[in-house]
Amino acid sequence: MGWPNSRQTNGLDPTRFRKNGQTASGNQVRGLFSHHNPIWRDKDIWPSSDPEVSEYWNEYDAQHNPQNLSTLIKGEKLGIQYDQQWHGEGAYELIDIMKQNKVNIALHGHTHIDNITEQDGILYSTTASIELSATPWVGYRVFQKELGSEDFNSYIYEGTDSSMPVYQEGNTAAGVVSFENKFSLPNDGTQVTQTATVTNRLNKEVTIHLPFYMKPGSYTATNGQIIENNVYGTKQLIEMEVTVPANSSKDVSLTR
Repeated sequence: MGWPNSRQTNGLDPTRFRKNGQTASGNQVRGLFSHHNPIWRDKDIWPSSDPEVSEYWNEYDAQHNPQNLSTLIKGEKLGIQYDQQWHGEGAYELIDIMKQNKVNIALHGHTHIDNITEQDGILYSTTASIELSATPWVGYRVFQKELGSEDFNSYIYEGTDSSMPVYQEGNTAAGVVSFENKFSLPNDGTQVTQTATVTNRLNKEVTIHLPFYMKPGSYTATNGQIIENNVYGTKQLIEMEVTVPANSSKDVSLTR
């Protein structure tokens, strides 16, 4: 794994932010994606009271090369013991660039855990992965922002930072998904009537868009709002917006 270099600022070109800023509207989202969260740094997290930690940083600072075999072996051990984030090189520079260019959201992975931290006007989000080893659960995050608002909302599922669990109540082993849809007939453009049963096992209301592929014609919708209606060749795409209350199911249908 490579680590960011302070001279390169992790390959980020600050002029791109400035150019984007010249055309951005007042309330437009200004975001940054990076593998590591720059406010989580190993030098701040690993305990200096551990002699092996001190030995590692002395060796690392002398070379700034974590891929040196001796340094790599020590780093792998400490990373397993104390978790491994960002060594710190380039982190402060990256944060300064975000502040200077009024970035308001920064999205990160690497650790596969949930954490939300607001610092100096920037929302830092690290989200559980859809990989099965994610903690506390396999999950994803949906961000919403109202027009004219400075703030994001609806990005926390429960508590202070949890993401949306892919499996019901975060129980990956049980294999029951939190949200699913089943069509009563093949959704392949050959039907003149169709029903979708949408099941929401989350503890919150969810609004989704469902694509129905039908034979061309005029259709009446039940339990959903048609937001797109276009014919493509021999198929008609009718996209419906559906809101499903928490822990419930809804039948959504189209009839010609």
